Amino acid sequence: RGLLLGPDPASNPSVGGMAATSGSGLSTLKYGTSRENLVSLQVVLPNGDVMETKRRVRKSSAGYDLTQLFAGSEGTLGIITELTWRVHALPQRRVGSLMAFPDVRSAAQCVVQFRHAV
Repeated sequence: RGLLLGPDPASNPSVGGMAATSGSGLSTLKYGTSRENLVSLQVVLPNGDVMETKRRVRKSSAGYDLTQLFAGSEGTLGIITELTWRVHALPQRRVGSLMAFPDVRSAAQCVVQFRHAV
């Protein structure tokens, strides 16, 4: 209660599916994709070994970021069996809008200007 899964998928997918495809949703601009919100994974590798991608260690920059490598791999590198998500506090208010633009360039420029203003 009171927590929000950042990417906010609209199609009601499983969290494992979102991690495997690096899915995103309506709140991606603010909170990032699934890839940015994954903290750690437990993965079964093709040879049957079970691997955890992150553990608490003293040194924080030791080697490849395996969580990011497996996120979005769509099961080709291994099957995700457990995951830890970063969650966010629910905002006090959520607002949406619908806007029309004459072309794609104008829409893209609006998003860029909005992101710099926030």
